[in-house]
Amino acid sequence: MLPPLISLQTFLDALPGTITEGQESRAKSVVQWVSAFARREARQSWTNDAGDTLVAVPDDVIAVVTQVATRTWLIKTGVTQEAIGPTSVTYDRASVGGVYFTRGELEILRSYRTTEKVGLWTLTTTRGYDELPIFFTDQYGDEMLGMFDWDDWAPL
Repeated sequence: MLPPLISLQTFLDALPGTITEGQESRAKSVVQWVSAFARREARQSWTNDAGDTLVAVPDDVIAVVTQVATRTWLIKTGVTQEAIGPTSVTYDRASVGGVYFTRGELEILRSYRTTEKVGLWTLTTTRGYDELPIFFTDQYGDEMLGMFDWDDWAPL
């Protein structure tokens, strides 16, 4: 497992208030999860060749990971609005299910991609001939007469 992109102390400093000893394990997990998702989006590990030491993590990536980890910690249930009266709860669609990044955060992470995009594309398979063969058919089969040059073509 790669080291997290931010230290546990960086995460704890960003949280309002303090956490209990029992919450420290969850805090480490949140930092590790967010770091893993950030690496996946950026297609960067920011570690040495052995994968055990961080090297040159950009400041904006540290800021994004800290922000997302803090949001994940504070909105752990996905609830963005509550009401005590006749009970009302609103869930943020993006956050239900755990870690999520905003569009702006994804743009920052994706700006560090160095590998080619993966996905589907169209590959042209024509050879781009300038001349086409002309065939005629007689009782013995097909026979090539010659090549037709596109530059000599004119509509009738």
